[in-house]
Amino acid sequence: MEIAFIGLGAMGTPMARTLLKAGFALSGYDADPARVAALVPDGATAAGSTAEVAARADVLLVMVQNYAQACAALLGPEGAFAALPPGATVLIMSTIAPAQARELATHAAERGLGFVDAPVSGGPTRAATGDLSIAISGDPVAVARCQPVLDTLGKQQYPVGDQVGQALTLKIVHQLLAGVHIAAAAEAIELGNRAGIAPAVIENFVMHGAGASWMFGDRGPRMVSGQYTPPRSALAIFVKDLGIVHDLGASVGLPLPISDSALALFRQAADAGMTHLDDAAVIEIVRMNGEGQNVTK
Repeated sequence: MEIAFIGLGAMGTPMARTLLKAGFALSGYDADPARVAALVPDGATAAGSTAEVAARADVLLVMVQNYAQACAALLGPEGAFAALPPGATVLIMSTIAPAQARELATHAAERGLGFVDAPVSGGPTRAATGDLSIAISGDPVAVARCQPVLDTLGKQQYPVGDQVGQALTLKIVHQLLAGVHIAAAAEAIELGNRAGIAPAVIENFVMHGAGASWMFGDRGPRMVSGQYTPPRSALAIFVKDLGIVHDLGASVGLPLPISDSALALFRQAADAGMTHLDDAAVIEIVRMNGEGQNVTK
């Protein structure tokens, strides 16, 4: 099976390495050529464009940051869709809006291509060990073509349905919680800090109590240390994902005041020029918003 991989960032690189270790033939493309070059010693073939990487692919895996990047990679006369062999399958593992996935699936169908949306959760560490959680939706024939890839990348798989976009809907529901948990962790740590409790003590106590969450355990240490580079998960991702959460809520007539509050915090961080930092840096916005307030000792 020939795998083409577009998007070799914080998640894409360990995912590609996992596929290479499993013996897949893999060609890679990224807007940053250095990321592609870094995979060549692992057995990857470097491609200089999205069309080149797609030319012989059985499965094209897309792991870019957002819909704009997906469109740039896939559409147009020089895009991957135009270069893929008939019968190939496009596997979108990026988090984009369900409606956006359906739009891309329509373009794929026009060219005789299969299309599967299979967003992931688990972060770079689990990507490197093939232990991602993967939601999956799409035509069963197309899913079957991708199954060896999915089995390599994730032991925990959640088939959602036959309609493109269903898996992404599930991922967006998940991202509501993930984004809120990060924002809540930032508020909790800074509240305790201003009230005279050392952040490290807060982190340790919470992680051994009922208020613990996976996100608190993962982001909490970075909030305490202030180490936001290199980002393990860029803040820009939750600006995008919580925006999709808001839009999905609006489309079904459901107000989402808690996630909207978290979105406002992340957008404030983006406006402060923090999109390239780790999303744990949102605690700096909490601190900025609290400047000038009395501190209880």
